[in-house]
Amino acid sequence: MFLKNIKGQIFPFMLAVIAIFLIIAMMVVNLGKVAVFRTDASNAADAGSLAGVSSLSQGLLGIGLRNDKFAAQTAINTAYMTYYIVNYDGPFDLINFVYTYISQVYQGIYEFKRLRNQEGVTSWAAAKRAALQFAFQNSGVDQPPDVNYREYKVELKQSGDYAQYRKDLLTNTSMQSGFSRFMNDPVGGFGAPVGAIEPSLEMSVPPYEVESTWNWVGRKLDQTNPNYSGNANYFKVNVRGNQYYSIWMLRFDTYFGSDLTNYVINLAVNALKRKYANPLSMCGYGPWWKGVCIETVNELIPLMPASFSLDDKSTGDDEEKKQTNENYITVKTQRYRENDLGMWKFDYSDIISRSQARTYKENESLDTGNTADSIFIKEKLRELVTGDSINATNLTMKEDWFDDQDRHLFETEMTDVR
Repeated sequence: MFLKNIKGQIFPFMLAVIAIFLIIAMMVVNLGKVAVFRTDASNAADAGSLAGVSSLSQGLLGIGLRNDKFAAQTAINTAYMTYYIVNYDGPFDLINFVYTYISQVYQGIYEFKRLRNQEGVTSWAAAKRAALQFAFQNSGVDQPPDVNYREYKVELKQSGDYAQYRKDLLTNTSMQSGFSRFMNDPVGGFGAPVGAIEPSLEMSVPPYEVESTWNWVGRKLDQTNPNYSGNANYFKVNVRGNQYYSIWMLRFDTYFGSDLTNYVINLAVNALKRKYANPLSMCGYGPWWKGVCIETVNELIPLMPASFSLDDKSTGDDEEKKQTNENYITVKTQRYRENDLGMWKFDYSDIISRSQARTYKENESLDTGNTADSIFIKEKLRELVTGDSINATNLTMKEDWFDDQDRHLFETEMTDVR
């Protein structure tokens, strides 16, 4: 009788065990999706920050190469100016000197504006756009196309031109997801906060902080405004960083140093003094003109623009190091999906990840380290301006005028990940 009373009593326990397993399964699915979203957000932040600083490294390389070119051109023009004074006996020796000097100053002002307003500004604008692009590309957004797969047309079946059908299909924007169109439009899509990057002397400075968002409802319906984050399903990328590289113009005496500057001045002045008795020379017209000639050379050569730098060279601080090693780009990614993350509805908070990266000087030596300054070998100037060794009709830049141009390649690294 007792055994008959306990028959079937295990059934409630089985129901309880099954319920517990179902609850655990639902928790695993939901928490698993949270973990996937967190991984996607972290990968996106890391990819964005590294892409940003890689773009900055390319920008610094471009600045360094332009500095090399201008420093070499300065040396060539200096050789021309000394050639006119040392070897030219006509009445326009000083006029040719001044004309070449003015051309150098004009070119220096133009190159300075170009470096400051193009390379200096576009480096950071391009870096922020690259950070946005790579962050979204690694976001894990898997939104499918908005419409169903289009049927293979009867006329194409008959012609057998399936390759053309596939080409038309893939290039038809109606067959792309909203996210695909968002990523294919760098100006109006993911890169809208940065805008068009069109290098010019009047290019506007990009904002310190840019933010772009892709959001969608459900799995197919696109929101009309892709940069609005009010929907229940979105991925947001925020990028912070400097707005431009500060660039200084370096005078001749600052860049080449006092020894080389005095060498050039003395070479020119001594040549002018030898011409005092020459009536064909402009400086041989009398004492007053002699003084004008000497002072013109003494005053103009040290002030001539010679190169450019990320360091103004006057404070003693390493401004270039501050603009590279201590200048970070930070990417914050944010993933949110309201309520439904799996097998039940539950409102989770935003999933946020941050990553910070920088370019840096792996070697900080002034003579061999990484730098965006010109690596023109300055002693080459002494060879070029020596009167009996130059050919003023055929001076061209040569590869052996420069140190190892790999010095313009800055390293990149992530410095903070959260």
